[in-house]
Amino acid sequence: MLFKTDIIVLVGPVYWYTFNAQMKLMLDKLYPYIEKKLPRPLPIKQSYLLACCFDDSLDTFSGMVQTYLDITKYMKWEDAGQLLVTKVGLENDIDNNVALEQAYTMANNIE
Repeated sequence: MLFKTDIIVLVGPVYWYTFNAQMKLMLDKLYPYIEKKLPRPLPIKQSYLLACCFDDSLDTFSGMVQTYLDITKYMKWEDAGQLLVTKVGLENDIDNNVALEQAYTMANNIE
């Protein structure tokens, strides 16, 4: 699938101020594709970050956002947008949250 897209969207919760283990595992699998001499490089040009946390402070995202920005720089991806949502930790916390409309708008603006 990664060879058929020019956009990647990283989505998940913040765990200990950074990506969760599942996301880290996926990101680690991208490591071989940083070499420019590969016969089949990834066509990804843009990336988005969508994340949530139980805390009520945007500071909780600082480690994840910095890691994300470092990855985009290293992979030469354009950061096309970030949506960081606080106070989401229980089953229905996202219901009726303005972030759902923001995510919808973000998705519809992808060209």
